[in-house]
Amino acid sequence: GNTTTLREWLREKIHKYGKTESSDEIMRRVTGESLNIKHYINYIKDKYGRIYNLSFDTKEASLTCKA
Repeated sequence: GNTTTLREWLREKIHKYGKTESSDEIMRRVTGESLNIKHYINYIKDKYGRIYNLSFDTKEASLTCKA
């Protein structure tokens, strides 16, 4: 697909600051917060939950298969 819009956004918001700001400073400027592992964990749970038909119990951190 066409990645021109994404590439331009990355240049404007991320790449041009690579030598003048730390990764955390860039992350906070772009997203409003520091790197948050909770977002990544939610992404992984959603992605692999859909692929493998899994259900996650967030209170007990357990994993069950819906099959």
